[in-house]
Amino acid sequence: MGTIISLPEITQKDDAKAHKYPFQLSIQTMEFLQASIFYTAFNDISTAQYIHIDGKLNEIEKIFTDKMYDKKTYDECWEFLNKYNEVFKKGAFQSVIISLNSHWDWYIRKLSKFIEFSRDHIVSPELDKKQISALSRISNFSIAHQLKILSEVTGVKLDIDSKDIENLKEMSRVRNLGLHNRWETDEKYMLLSGRTDIKLGEIRYVEIGEINLWHSILIKTLGETCRKVATKYVKAPAYQ
Repeated sequence: MGTIISLPEITQKDDAKAHKYPFQLSIQTMEFLQASIFYTAFNDISTAQYIHIDGKLNEIEKIFTDKMYDKKTYDECWEFLNKYNEVFKKGAFQSVIISLNSHWDWYIRKLSKFIEFSRDHIVSPELDKKQISALSRISNFSIAHQLKILSEVTGVKLDIDSKDIENLKEMSRVRNLGLHNRWETDEKYMLLSGRTDIKLGEIRYVEIGEINLWHSILIKTLGETCRKVATKYVKAPAYQ
């Protein structure tokens, strides 16, 4: 049976100063962002503790060989894991970046659909064909560009620090390395990032400090975008 995730319940009063839908999106996205980091950290720490208990590694081997691999394949996987141990050991939080970006993309895509709907009911800036197309494809762009599109199509000013924008750009660049280049720096990354402390072709590891920084900026950006859009379109009809 499939899983459908319902949005948080929020009651919107007749005299509300903001539409509830952007806040529903924002709250759920915030919850997923927080859970993504905790889930990875919890698994990393608990696994490290568990496998050092006497006999537990043998128990894990039995589960794998009973349900997934034969013994030969299981041993081969350990061989590969040991061969690239440095990459896997340092890369525990790499996948979190993809997860954070995925939840943000879900949020921005849902928010853009709400804006498209609301523009038919609330006075908004006139858009040319290029802007209309950009709004419909907003998840294809970098976060910095997405924020520019949101501001243009709604006519609201988003108060987001330029330093935060630069950090979000770096997060997007790192995500792209993970999705398309197994985390190895390429010419495009080196050019756009301006990094001089890492060489072309090196693995771009993600540090926990970066995760926490990007997470905090995403939370701030969620709050700013949902609040401004919800206020702008408070008089739009109910939307789900």
